[in-house]
Amino acid sequence: MKLLVITRKIDRDDPQAGFAYGWVKKIAENLRAENGELSVICLEKGDITALPENLEIFSLGKEKGAGRLLRYFNFIKLALKLVPKCDGIFCHMNPEYTIAIAPFAKIFHKRIVSWYTHTKINPKMKKMTALANAVFSATEKTFPLKSAKVILTGNSIDVDFFKPTLNPGSVEDSGRNLIFKILNIGKVLPNKNYETLIDAADILINQQKNENLKFIIVNGASAENNNYVGNIKNIIDERKLKNNFEIIDKISNFETIKYYQDADLFVNLSTAESINKTILEAMACGAIVLTSNQSFKQILSNDLIFNVNDPADLAAKITAVKNMTVEKRRETTDKLREEIIKNHNLENVVKKIISWFKNK
Repeated sequence: MKLLVITRKIDRDDPQAGFAYGWVKKIAENLRAENGELSVICLEKGDITALPENLEIFSLGKEKGAGRLLRYFNFIKLALKLVPKCDGIFCHMNPEYTIAIAPFAKIFHKRIVSWYTHTKINPKMKKMTALANAVFSATEKTFPLKSAKVILTGNSIDVDFFKPTLNPGSVEDSGRNLIFKILNIGKVLPNKNYETLIDAADILINQQKNENLKFIIVNGASAENNNYVGNIKNIIDERKLKNNFEIIDKISNFETIKYYQDADLFVNLSTAESINKTILEAMACGAIVLTSNQSFKQILSNDLIFNVNDPADLAAKITAVKNMTVEKRRETTDKLREEIIKNHNLENVVKKIISWFKNK
Protein backbone atom coordinates (compact mmCIF):
# COMPACT_ATOMS: atom_id res chain seq x y z
CA MET A 1 0.00 0.00 0.00
CA LYS A 2 1.14 3.53 -0.83
CA LEU A 3 -0.28 6.37 1.23
CA LEU A 4 0.06 10.12 0.89
CA VAL A 5 0.03 12.28 4.02
CA ILE A 6 -0.50 16.04 4.00
CA THR A 7 0.45 17.98 7.13
CA ARG A 8 1.84 21.36 8.16
CA LYS A 9 5.36 20.66 9.35
CA ILE A 10 7.68 17.72 9.89
CA ASP A 11 10.30 18.62 12.47
CA ARG A 12 10.94 16.43 15.49
CA ASP A 13 12.32 19.42 17.43
CA ASP A 14 9.40 21.82 16.91
CA PRO A 15 7.68 22.59 20.26
CA GLN A 16 4.23 22.87 18.65
CA ALA A 17 4.34 20.65 15.55
CA GLY A 18 6.83 18.01 16.68
CA PHE A 19 4.08 15.45 17.24
CA ALA A 20 3.54 15.24 13.45
CA TYR A 21 7.03 13.71 13.19
CA GLY A 22 5.82 10.88 15.42
CA TRP A 23 2.69 10.44 13.32
CA VAL A 24 4.48 9.98 9.99
CA LYS A 25 7.15 7.81 11.59
CA LYS A 26 4.52 5.48 13.03
CA ILE A 27 2.52 5.34 9.78
CA ALA A 28 5.67 4.54 7.79
CA GLU A 29 6.70 1.81 10.25
CA ASN A 30 3.30 0.14 9.97
CA LEU A 31 3.37 0.35 6.17
CA ARG A 32 6.93 -0.98 6.07
CA ALA A 33 5.77 -4.18 7.79
CA GLU A 34 3.73 -4.86 4.65
CA ASN A 35 6.26 -3.50 2.15
CA GLY A 36 4.24 -0.30 1.86
CA GLU A 37 5.44 3.25 1.19
CA LEU A 38 4.59 6.68 2.51
CA SER A 39 4.91 10.07 0.86
CA VAL A 40 4.40 13.30 2.80
CA ILE A 41 3.59 16.79 1.54
CA CYS A 42 4.27 19.43 4.18
CA LEU A 43 4.32 23.19 4.28
CA GLU A 44 7.82 23.11 5.76
CA LYS A 45 10.33 20.68 7.22
CA GLY A 46 13.07 20.81 9.82
CA ASP A 47 14.88 17.96 11.55
CA ILE A 48 13.74 14.77 9.82
CA THR A 49 16.52 12.46 10.97
CA ALA A 50 15.88 8.83 11.97
CA LEU A 51 12.74 8.40 9.88
CA PRO A 52 12.09 5.06 8.11
CA GLU A 53 13.57 4.52 4.66
CA ASN A 54 10.15 3.88 3.10
CA LEU A 55 9.16 7.47 3.88
CA GLU A 56 9.76 10.37 1.48
CA ILE A 57 9.06 13.97 2.48
CA PHE A 58 8.26 16.76 0.02
CA SER A 59 8.25 20.28 1.43
CA LEU A 60 6.44 23.21 -0.18
CA GLY A 61 9.49 25.27 0.76
CA LYS A 62 8.41 27.58 3.56
CA GLU A 63 11.62 26.80 5.48
CA LYS A 64 13.58 28.13 2.47
CA GLY A 65 11.54 31.32 2.26
CA ALA A 66 9.08 30.27 -0.44
CA GLY A 67 6.18 32.71 -0.59
CA ARG A 68 2.50 31.82 -0.68
CA LEU A 69 2.26 31.84 -4.51
CA LEU A 70 5.31 29.62 -4.98
CA ARG A 71 4.04 27.21 -2.31
CA TYR A 72 0.70 27.07 -4.13
CA PHE A 73 2.35 26.05 -7.40
CA ASN A 74 4.59 23.57 -5.58
CA PHE A 75 1.49 22.00 -4.05
CA ILE A 76 -0.20 21.59 -7.43
CA LYS A 77 2.95 20.07 -8.91
CA LEU A 78 3.33 17.59 -6.05
CA ALA A 79 -0.37 16.71 -6.03
CA LEU A 80 -0.24 15.87 -9.74
CA LYS A 81 2.88 13.79 -9.16
CA LEU A 82 1.89 11.89 -6.00
CA VAL A 83 -1.90 11.52 -5.96
CA PRO A 84 -2.11 9.23 -9.04
CA LYS A 85 0.46 6.87 -7.49
CA CYS A 86 -1.07 6.53 -4.02
CA ASP A 87 -3.78 4.23 -2.71
CA GLY A 88 -5.21 6.82 -0.34
CA ILE A 89 -4.70 10.29 1.14
CA PHE A 90 -4.46 11.09 4.84
CA CYS A 91 -4.84 14.77 5.78
CA HIS A 92 -3.47 15.55 9.22
CA MET A 93 -5.01 18.27 11.41
CA ASN A 94 -5.76 21.29 9.20
CA PRO A 95 -9.07 21.15 7.27
CA GLU A 96 -7.47 23.28 4.54
CA TYR A 97 -5.40 20.28 3.42
CA THR A 98 -8.50 18.18 2.80
CA ILE A 99 -10.15 21.06 0.95
CA ALA A 100 -7.03 21.67 -1.18
CA ILE A 101 -6.40 18.05 -2.15
CA ALA A 102 -10.06 17.11 -2.75
CA PRO A 103 -10.18 18.12 -6.46
CA PHE A 104 -7.13 15.94 -7.20
CA ALA A 105 -8.57 13.06 -5.20
CA LYS A 106 -11.76 13.28 -7.23
CA ILE A 107 -9.96 13.42 -10.58
CA PHE A 108 -7.80 10.37 -9.77
CA HIS A 109 -10.48 8.50 -7.77
CA LYS A 110 -8.62 8.42 -4.46
CA ARG A 111 -10.12 8.26 -0.98
CA ILE A 112 -9.41 10.86 1.68
CA VAL A 113 -9.23 10.29 5.43
CA SER A 114 -8.86 13.35 7.65
CA TRP A 115 -7.68 13.65 11.26
CA TYR A 116 -9.00 16.70 13.08
CA THR A 117 -9.52 17.75 16.69
CA HIS A 118 -11.39 20.95 17.53
CA THR A 119 -13.93 21.65 20.24
CA LYS A 120 -16.13 23.98 18.19
CA ILE A 121 -17.96 23.46 14.91
CA ASN A 122 -16.79 25.85 12.20
CA PRO A 123 -17.32 26.22 8.44
CA LYS A 124 -13.99 24.60 7.55
CA MET A 125 -14.84 21.58 9.69
CA LYS A 126 -18.13 21.22 7.84
CA LYS A 127 -16.51 21.53 4.42
CA MET A 128 -13.74 19.10 5.32
CA THR A 129 -16.30 16.55 6.51
CA ALA A 130 -18.28 16.91 3.29
CA LEU A 131 -15.19 16.29 1.14
CA ALA A 132 -13.49 13.52 3.12
CA ASN A 133 -14.52 9.88 2.94
CA ALA A 134 -13.91 9.50 6.68
CA VAL A 135 -12.91 11.76 9.56
CA PHE A 136 -10.97 10.37 12.50
CA SER A 137 -10.87 12.23 15.82
CA ALA A 138 -10.12 11.55 19.47
CA THR A 139 -13.46 11.98 21.25
CA GLU A 140 -16.90 13.51 20.79
CA LYS A 141 -15.61 16.70 22.41
CA THR A 142 -12.76 17.00 19.91
CA PHE A 143 -15.16 16.65 16.98
CA PRO A 144 -18.66 17.86 17.95
CA LEU A 145 -20.04 17.79 14.38
CA LYS A 146 -22.41 14.85 13.97
CA SER A 147 -21.71 12.76 10.88
CA ALA A 148 -21.74 9.11 9.89
CA LYS A 149 -18.23 9.67 8.54
CA VAL A 150 -16.74 10.35 11.98
CA ILE A 151 -14.69 7.60 13.67
CA LEU A 152 -13.54 8.17 17.27
CA THR A 153 -10.27 6.54 18.29
CA GLY A 154 -9.02 8.12 21.52
CA ASN A 155 -6.02 10.45 21.56
CA SER A 156 -2.72 9.75 19.82
CA ILE A 157 0.17 9.45 22.28
CA ASP A 158 3.34 7.72 21.07
CA VAL A 159 3.87 5.38 24.01
CA ASP A 160 7.12 4.05 22.51
CA PHE A 161 8.55 7.57 22.83
CA PHE A 162 6.70 8.85 25.90
CA LYS A 163 7.66 6.20 28.44
CA PRO A 164 9.27 6.04 31.90
CA THR A 165 13.04 5.71 32.24
CA LEU A 166 12.72 3.62 35.38
CA ASN A 167 10.11 1.29 36.75
CA PRO A 168 7.83 3.82 38.52
CA GLY A 169 7.51 3.07 42.20
CA SER A 170 10.46 0.66 42.27
CA VAL A 171 13.09 0.79 45.00
CA GLU A 172 15.61 2.56 42.76
CA ASP A 173 12.94 4.98 41.53
CA SER A 174 11.66 5.89 44.98
CA GLY A 175 14.80 7.82 45.82
CA ARG A 176 15.58 9.35 42.46
CA ASN A 177 14.53 12.89 43.44
CA LEU A 178 15.62 14.17 46.83
CA ILE A 179 13.71 17.26 45.77
CA PHE A 180 10.04 16.68 44.92
CA LYS A 181 9.69 18.02 41.38
CA ILE A 182 6.35 19.44 40.24
CA LEU A 183 6.18 20.03 36.48
CA ASN A 184 3.92 22.11 34.26
CA ILE A 185 4.29 22.24 30.48
CA GLY A 186 2.08 24.65 28.57
CA LYS A 187 1.57 28.16 27.31
CA VAL A 188 2.05 30.67 30.12
CA LEU A 189 -0.89 32.92 29.30
CA PRO A 190 -3.25 35.06 31.42
CA ASN A 191 -6.13 32.58 31.00
CA LYS A 192 -4.10 29.57 32.20
CA ASN A 193 -4.46 30.20 35.96
CA TYR A 194 -0.77 30.19 36.90
CA GLU A 195 -1.62 32.33 39.91
CA THR A 196 -3.35 29.27 41.39
CA LEU A 197 -0.09 27.30 41.18
CA ILE A 198 1.87 30.10 42.86
CA ASP A 199 -0.75 30.47 45.59
CA ALA A 200 -0.59 26.72 46.23
CA ALA A 201 3.21 26.91 46.43
CA ASP A 202 2.88 29.78 48.91
CA ILE A 203 0.65 27.63 51.12
CA LEU A 204 2.97 24.63 50.94
CA ILE A 205 6.28 26.45 51.42
CA ASN A 206 5.62 29.65 53.35
CA GLN A 207 2.66 28.60 55.47
CA GLN A 208 3.13 24.85 55.93
CA LYS A 209 6.95 25.02 55.82
CA ASN A 210 7.36 22.17 53.34
CA GLU A 211 10.93 21.79 52.17
CA ASN A 212 12.50 20.30 49.07
CA LEU A 213 9.76 21.36 46.63
CA LYS A 214 10.66 22.50 43.13
CA PHE A 215 8.13 23.87 40.63
CA ILE A 216 9.27 23.68 37.00
CA ILE A 217 7.27 25.54 34.34
CA VAL A 218 8.12 24.91 30.68
CA ASN A 219 6.62 27.81 28.73
CA GLY A 220 5.39 27.08 25.23
CA ALA A 221 3.95 30.56 24.58
CA SER A 222 5.37 32.93 21.99
CA ALA A 223 7.55 35.93 22.76
CA GLU A 224 4.70 38.46 22.70
CA ASN A 225 3.48 37.04 26.02
CA ASN A 226 6.69 37.98 27.83
CA ASN A 227 4.85 40.66 29.83
CA TYR A 228 2.65 38.06 31.50
CA VAL A 229 5.64 35.80 32.17
CA GLY A 230 7.33 38.81 33.73
CA ASN A 231 4.30 39.39 35.94
CA ILE A 232 4.36 35.76 37.06
CA LYS A 233 8.05 36.05 37.93
CA ASN A 234 7.34 39.20 39.94
CA ILE A 235 4.64 37.42 41.95
CA ILE A 236 7.05 34.55 42.61
CA ASP A 237 9.68 37.02 43.84
CA GLU A 238 7.16 38.86 46.03
CA ARG A 239 6.19 35.58 47.71
CA LYS A 240 9.89 34.77 48.27
CA LEU A 241 9.55 31.63 46.17
CA LYS A 242 12.30 32.35 43.64
CA ASN A 243 14.43 29.42 44.84
CA ASN A 244 11.48 27.05 44.43
CA PHE A 245 10.51 27.98 40.86
CA GLU A 246 12.20 27.53 37.51
CA ILE A 247 10.63 28.91 34.32
CA ILE A 248 12.10 27.51 31.12
CA ASP A 249 11.52 29.01 27.69
CA LYS A 250 10.38 26.94 24.71
CA ILE A 251 12.09 23.59 24.31
CA SER A 252 11.92 21.15 21.42
CA ASN A 253 9.27 18.46 21.30
CA PHE A 254 12.08 15.91 21.49
CA GLU A 255 13.36 17.42 24.77
CA THR A 256 10.05 17.41 26.65
CA ILE A 257 10.35 13.73 27.50
CA LYS A 258 13.25 14.21 29.93
CA TYR A 259 11.16 16.69 31.94
CA TYR A 260 8.20 14.33 32.08
CA GLN A 261 10.41 11.42 33.08
CA ASP A 262 12.13 13.33 35.87
CA ALA A 263 8.94 14.79 37.36
CA ASP A 264 7.39 13.41 40.52
CA LEU A 265 4.13 15.19 39.72
CA PHE A 266 2.65 16.93 36.68
CA VAL A 267 0.16 19.73 37.36
CA ASN A 268 -2.19 21.06 34.69
CA LEU A 269 -4.21 24.20 35.43
CA SER A 270 -6.54 24.06 32.44
CA THR A 271 -10.26 24.74 32.64
CA ALA A 272 -10.78 23.61 29.04
CA GLU A 273 -13.46 21.09 28.18
CA SER A 274 -11.25 18.87 26.07
CA ILE A 275 -8.52 16.36 26.83
CA ASN A 276 -5.11 18.05 27.14
CA LYS A 277 -2.32 16.09 25.46
CA THR A 278 0.40 17.20 27.88
CA ILE A 279 -1.45 15.41 30.69
CA LEU A 280 -1.62 12.23 28.61
CA GLU A 281 2.08 12.48 27.73
CA ALA A 282 2.96 12.88 31.40
CA MET A 283 0.84 9.83 32.28
CA ALA A 284 2.61 7.82 29.58
CA CYS A 285 5.99 8.81 31.07
CA GLY A 286 5.13 7.55 34.54
CA ALA A 287 4.33 10.86 36.22
CA ILE A 288 1.37 11.20 38.54
CA VAL A 289 -0.90 14.02 37.34
CA LEU A 290 -3.16 16.60 38.95
CA THR A 291 -5.53 18.70 36.88
CA SER A 292 -8.47 21.08 37.19
CA ASN A 293 -9.68 20.02 33.74
CA GLN A 294 -13.09 18.49 34.40
CA SER A 295 -12.96 16.47 31.16
CA PHE A 296 -10.53 14.14 32.91
CA LYS A 297 -13.19 12.89 35.30
CA GLN A 298 -13.75 10.10 32.79
CA ILE A 299 -10.08 9.09 33.10
CA LEU A 300 -8.76 10.13 36.53
CA SER A 301 -9.93 9.40 40.07
CA ASN A 302 -11.24 12.31 42.14
CA ASP A 303 -8.06 12.54 44.20
CA LEU A 304 -6.18 13.58 41.03
CA ILE A 305 -8.60 16.39 40.10
CA PHE A 306 -8.58 19.68 42.01
CA ASN A 307 -11.13 22.49 42.03
CA VAL A 308 -10.68 25.35 39.55
CA ASN A 309 -8.98 28.43 41.05
CA ASP A 310 -8.67 26.68 44.43
CA PRO A 311 -5.03 26.81 45.61
CA ALA A 312 -5.87 25.25 48.97
CA ASP A 313 -7.34 22.18 47.26
CA LEU A 314 -4.34 21.99 44.92
CA ALA A 315 -1.91 22.28 47.83
CA ALA A 316 -3.71 19.51 49.73
CA LYS A 317 -3.59 17.18 46.72
CA ILE A 318 0.08 17.91 46.05
CA THR A 319 0.76 16.96 49.66
CA ALA A 320 -1.22 13.74 49.29
CA VAL A 321 0.80 12.72 46.22
CA LYS A 322 4.08 13.69 47.90
CA ASN A 323 3.20 11.47 50.88
CA MET A 324 2.30 8.42 48.81
CA THR A 325 4.07 5.19 49.71
CA VAL A 326 6.27 3.54 47.10
CA GLU A 327 3.60 0.88 46.60
CA LYS A 328 0.81 3.42 46.14
CA ARG A 329 2.91 5.45 43.72
CA ARG A 330 3.68 2.38 41.64
CA GLU A 331 0.04 1.32 41.58
CA THR A 332 -1.03 4.81 40.49
CA THR A 333 1.59 5.31 37.77
CA ASP A 334 1.02 1.82 36.35
CA LYS A 335 -2.70 2.51 36.14
CA LEU A 336 -2.18 5.91 34.47
CA ARG A 337 0.21 4.53 31.84
CA GLU A 338 -2.07 1.58 31.15
CA GLU A 339 -4.91 4.02 30.43
CA ILE A 340 -2.77 5.65 27.72
CA ILE A 341 -1.62 2.36 26.22
CA LYS A 342 -5.16 1.03 26.04
CA ASN A 343 -7.19 4.09 25.04
CA HIS A 344 -4.91 6.88 23.76
CA ASN A 345 -2.18 5.08 21.86
CA LEU A 346 -0.87 6.44 18.54
CA GLU A 347 -0.03 2.91 17.40
CA ASN A 348 -3.68 1.88 17.72
CA VAL A 349 -4.91 5.02 15.94
CA VAL A 350 -2.53 4.48 13.02
CA LYS A 351 -3.54 0.83 12.67
CA LYS A 352 -7.21 1.84 12.53
CA ILE A 353 -6.51 4.41 9.80
CA ILE A 354 -4.50 1.97 7.68
CA SER A 355 -7.17 -0.69 8.23
CA TRP A 356 -9.82 1.73 6.98
CA PHE A 357 -7.95 2.19 3.69
CA LYS A 358 -7.53 -1.58 3.30
CA ASN A 359 -11.18 -2.36 3.87
CA LYS A 360 -12.79 0.35 1.75
